[in-house]
Amino acid sequence: MTEINGGELVAVNPDYAQVLVREGLCQEAITELKEYRFLHSNVVSQTNNIELLLKENGEQCFIHIEPVFFWR
Repeated sequence: MTEINGGELVAVNPDYAQVLVREGLCQEAITELKEYRFLHSNVVSQTNNIELLLKENGEQCFIHIEPVFFWR
């Protein structure tokens, strides 16, 4: 992370996106997903676009993480 233009934080390494999402999930910062308790990474799927799998009470949530670049 680096600070730009008056204090905005940006990630300069797109490979770090998965780490940031995992941290957000563990700290329950992503409110829509905080009900899930079991986190699996490096999930093998047919499309190979799934990085994380969340599970709770028989429900599954597959997550694909794509870094977003913002430029002004």
